[in-house]
Amino acid sequence: MLNIFTFLLEFLRVVIILFAGLALLFFVESRLLLITLEGAPLFLLLFANVVFILVFYRNKLQFSGWYRGKEVKSLPPRTSKALVFIAFLAIVSAFFL
Repeated sequence: MLNIFTFLLEFLRVVIILFAGLALLFFVESRLLLITLEGAPLFLLLFANVVFILVFYRNKLQFSGWYRGKEVKSLPPRTSKALVFIAFLAIVSAFFL
């Protein structure tokens, strides 16, 4: 029962981190680049922001949560760099479409 409760708490935490992170990143991107976010670029920005949050969560935030398990480990450095590079390319390409 305790495992289910900690899983639900961690899931709620992930959802809150995802929504707060997306709101913050969209706000910063729209203010810095002075654009309106609509259409196809919005999809690319959403993809890139979710990837950034995923990498940040897997490498830093999951270790401060409620769930403690054997499978909790960070992403390999090469995978993290590749994901961040792909997300960066998606953001850059969103502003040229």
